[in-house]
Amino acid sequence: RRSRTMQKAKAPEFDHRVFTDKNAIKDKVHTILDGKSSNLVAQDDSAELRGTFFDLKMTKESDIFHVEIGSLNCDRFLAVCRQKLWWVIPVWGSKSDEIPAETQFLLVHIDNKSKGDYKQEKYALILPLLSNNFRSCLESTRGRTYLRVESGSKQAKAQQLANILFISVSSDPYQLLERGFKAVADRMGTFAHRTTKKVPDSLNDFGWCTWDAFYSEVGGAGIMEGVEALSAGRTPPRVLIIDDGWQDTTHDEGAGSAQQRAVTKVPMWASLPLKIAVAWPVRVLHGLFKPLWYTFFPDGIRSWAVWRYYSSVVSIAPHSSFHVWLWGTLSTTIFKLSLLDTLTNSANTGDFTKRLRSSKASPRFLSTLEGGDFKTFVNTIKTEHNVKYVYCWHALLGYWGGVHPNHVACNQTLAVESTITKTSPMKGILKVEPQLKWDPLSLNGIGMPPIDKIDSLYDSMHSYLASCAVDGVKVDAQAMATMLGSERGGSLQTTSKFIKAMEKSVVKHFKGHCINCMCHPTECLYSYTDTAVARASDDFYPRDGGSHTTHIANVAYNSLFIGEIVQPDWDMFQSNHQVAALHAAARAVGGCAVYVSDHPGNHDFNILQRLVLPDGSVLRAELPGRPTRDCLFSDVTADGQSALKIWNRNKCNGVLGAFNVQGSTWDRAARRNWIHSWSTDTLHCQVRPTDVEGMLALAEKMGIKSNAARWAMLAMHWQANGMPKKTPRVHLLGSEEAVKVELAKKEVSTFTVSVVHAGRKSTGRLIDWAAFGIEDMFNPGGAILEEGVSERKEGEGQRWANLDAKLLVKGVGKLLIYCQVARARAFLLSLHVDRGVTLSPLLSVAPLLLSLFREDDCFPLPSSSCIVFCCFCSALRKRRRGMNSLRMLW
Repeated sequence: RRSRTMQKAKAPEFDHRVFTDKNAIKDKVHTILDGKSSNLVAQDDSAELRGTFFDLKMTKESDIFHVEIGSLNCDRFLAVCRQKLWWVIPVWGSKSDEIPAETQFLLVHIDNKSKGDYKQEKYALILPLLSNNFRSCLESTRGRTYLRVESGSKQAKAQQLANILFISVSSDPYQLLERGFKAVADRMGTFAHRTTKKVPDSLNDFGWCTWDAFYSEVGGAGIMEGVEALSAGRTPPRVLIIDDGWQDTTHDEGAGSAQQRAVTKVPMWASLPLKIAVAWPVRVLHGLFKPLWYTFFPDGIRSWAVWRYYSSVVSIAPHSSFHVWLWGTLSTTIFKLSLLDTLTNSANTGDFTKRLRSSKASPRFLSTLEGGDFKTFVNTIKTEHNVKYVYCWHALLGYWGGVHPNHVACNQTLAVESTITKTSPMKGILKVEPQLKWDPLSLNGIGMPPIDKIDSLYDSMHSYLASCAVDGVKVDAQAMATMLGSERGGSLQTTSKFIKAMEKSVVKHFKGHCINCMCHPTECLYSYTDTAVARASDDFYPRDGGSHTTHIANVAYNSLFIGEIVQPDWDMFQSNHQVAALHAAARAVGGCAVYVSDHPGNHDFNILQRLVLPDGSVLRAELPGRPTRDCLFSDVTADGQSALKIWNRNKCNGVLGAFNVQGSTWDRAARRNWIHSWSTDTLHCQVRPTDVEGMLALAEKMGIKSNAARWAMLAMHWQANGMPKKTPRVHLLGSEEAVKVELAKKEVSTFTVSVVHAGRKSTGRLIDWAAFGIEDMFNPGGAILEEGVSERKEGEGQRWANLDAKLLVKGVGKLLIYCQVARARAFLLSLHVDRGVTLSPLLSVAPLLLSLFREDDCFPLPSSSCIVFCCFCSALRKRRRGMNSLRMLW
């Protein structure tokens, strides 16, 4: 009787926590890290089941700590680490000593016994976090994994730090990421998870950016020409991004020059020994042999020798090498002013030493506009060319060099003054990018406004743009703020204040329309509470062949990390480029904004029209595109055998992309993209319907039991020019059945995965059908907005079938629907939906009703002009020479 009254405790739905056993970190079965320092203490929080937070407890105060978290026990891992000050890249490995410096995200495959059985595999997520004024990252030394914790300021010291590390485990890697990042967001309170933010509507429209077309010489005539050229090709841009070049900037002069010289002046104690040992002997030798040297080196032997030494030795030397130390010492002492003058006068680096002197557009830019008025120009673009959103570029601190100090124009339009501040990169990032010691920003200093007046800086810039009918901003160079905290309480405190002030102004003036860029330090990423979009990787470089394939791998794997905080932006590309089809297909499955940076008139509309509808909208997938489970831990850029597979979901189906991106990688030691000497001509991989996560749940949502689900997969293989390589094929598969794929170098195949609906005709014969979407597009299934099935009972004397398939379709082109009647040949319905008619945004969403009838039935169509948007098809089966024929009625 007593047992009947006792209530059995309900088991938790999930438990992603880890536990400490002496010096080990483990889940209930597996040891993840062995050899943890006693200074790292796990929190005992039974209410938090999404993972375990760790606190740091040291014996004395400091501004930097190295804490051992143990030796990693795993089959494989994926690390997302910093490639430069601004960006992160993926790195793969299997041992602790392969974890790179400045790792901000670590996904671990901890069980190798059940490899291939996804239900039994285990994954661990390890996130170094921010606490108080400190940031943390992972690195390895002598086979051990360490947590590097630093503030970036001698003023910011601590002895204990709460919530400095987070670890969780799960058998589902994507569920692990979502729940883990939500737990971190709830605990830290400094950022919001992507699923809680509203993505700007501009992501659903095609865009054009001016950067690669004009660089910083952008002007009104060129912008008009670019918009008109794209519109003429039936791919009108509805989003215009006016990149760097429109602002009023200048180099240091007058009062600013004095401040700048004070920052760059070298102390006598530092320069005199180097002058005696290096500079004076070189000057004597140069004078003695000057006539001979200038015969062979007219530009000067010193310039030639210095450039050759830097480009051939220093630029590719490891960060701890003698050459890097020597160049860093010389460039910040006796070579400092001459190097700064060279950088300032260079066409490639001159902009990095300029500073913002006004919140208004520059006189040069205004002179290129008809009438010289920015607001009139923007309104003309919108009214005459139906551009819906205009974005303008600016750096987080106004411009690359910050705000010009004590300039009269600054006082009038920016409402802030600035002081030239010397940058102080933290020791951790100098391991990754030692050039930060001598880059233009470090040598020239940053014009930094007072921390308590940065609200005024953004308000003055954004209010001017809003008054000119600009709808949003692209905020670049955000990681710059992480180098300015040495005298302001640390990197985290300084950066977060800039980010919060910027977001506050963006919400006020642009309703959240913002693209965050060059923003991958965790000080930036973990500060986004309002903005919902951020760039996912370094730029698409049209002239750097080594970057073309690595860019696609980087954006896909980085999206595992960044995509939990914001909607990743996979950057612009160029449509008339040798890898345009590869990048266009990646944008189609990436769920990201689609925009190009073509020079006006230099377009490939065959590729663009597979991405963009005639009304300027795009068929964007719903989620951030991410790698499939079977390639999470494969180096798809350099192992010579793995294809990159990216999955995403549309409203009613799934989409997959298989890419051959083997052949080049980022060389962390030489700090540049490296094309391998070997070549992988052909890759082979397998594609399954369940490679798209959540497809079984989608089938159940449509009323189909997951264990009985069947799938129709439309395979499209693309050539480099954007034309189909083969005739599209349809595969009927079970959940675990696969299609074999062959990919040549830089080749891509896309797959639309649709649920097979089954119904029964009144004659008792079964009917199967599946809708794929618009054939001509890289993401055909994005055209289907609603999909459903309804059954009707037949009345007496009526010969209607009892199955209705209802689709809500967006777009133009060939609408493909698979259909098969039992014991008959299958066929593919191909409906031309409004080809050649330009639709308004409202009319581009057209209802389509497809009715499947009994044999020899005919359905009369009403005579109405609306038939352009509402198409009816009757599928008939007749015996003709042993073949099944299809008759379509319009």
